[in-house]
Amino acid sequence: MSDQTVTQSATQTTVTVETPAHEQRTTLHVVEMVPAHNPREGDPHYRIFNQTHARLVKQGLMKCWIGNGDCAGDLELHHNAVEFSLQNGVDLSKFEEAYPDFTGKSDEEFKEWIEGPGNLLVLCRMHHIGILGVHCIPDPLWHPQKFWKDGMVAPAHIETQAATKTTVTVTTDEPGAAKVPIPSQE
Repeated sequence: MSDQTVTQSATQTTVTVETPAHEQRTTLHVVEMVPAHNPREGDPHYRIFNQTHARLVKQGLMKCWIGNGDCAGDLELHHNAVEFSLQNGVDLSKFEEAYPDFTGKSDEEFKEWIEGPGNLLVLCRMHHIGILGVHCIPDPLWHPQKFWKDGMVAPAHIETQAATKTTVTVTTDEPGAAKVPIPSQE
């Protein structure tokens, strides 16, 4: 039974019923448009990434930003505001509007910033590229994990192929007949 709130006035009664917890499925097919870029290992700014990583390890700051009971795997650095591979598509004047402290910086300074602490977020592998990862689920569903109640199922996860059942669609030639997905026996 769901929670209800009843409000009465002289002329009307309003009943508000809370929507019960439920599961929703969303299918996304994302086409990523990645501008041309050098491989990270050959990029002259990659040293900044490595220096930042070493400094965070030395300072004991390599802790997953989400930091909940779902954390798993090695700790990694996520390019938070701008991915390394997308930097050549960023219009610096638009970037400066969102990040006013960056105003007047050169392309070179921007490329250094991409690999530095201002753009890097420590995440465990699960929250980086795993089924609960920032690279896998939409931000409005990923972000709340940081603040999610202990013991509750995460707000979203990627369903692996092994966890899904194959379906077969059966149709008939009869007018008005519905297409009904039937779980396969495979």
